[in-house]
Amino acid sequence: MRKTTRRASVGTLATVGLAAAAALTTAAPASAADYCLEVEAATACFESDGDIFALSDTQVDGLTPILQWETEYGRAGEFVFSGSSTWEVRNYNLAEQYDVYFRIVLIDGSGDVVDGTSWQGAPIGV
Repeated sequence: MRKTTRRASVGTLATVGLAAAAALTTAAPASAADYCLEVEAATACFESDGDIFALSDTQVDGLTPILQWETEYGRAGEFVFSGSSTWEVRNYNLAEQYDVYFRIVLIDGSGDVVDGTSWQGAPIGV
């Protein structure tokens, strides 16, 4: 089941602290993010004020989630969930006043894509 949500900002992933973001892992709750995507085995979120992505593997099923992102001005990247924590966080310095698009891709042990979400757009720096 795929689901896209726009959440009211009650806090931010940035509140976990720069040290935690620099360490790339934290137990940040998805409820603190502005935009989240869910697929049956993973959740990915983006906090527009701080340019922070978070990714979580929600099932022990042998699948590995990858968060892919790209901006409308041409910058792109991805990160693979390593399984080292509940949430993995990446803090990027993206140009404001543009949009970023992100999605979840699930791969199996052979590296084949088995599921994922559609691209979700979000404003940067709002």
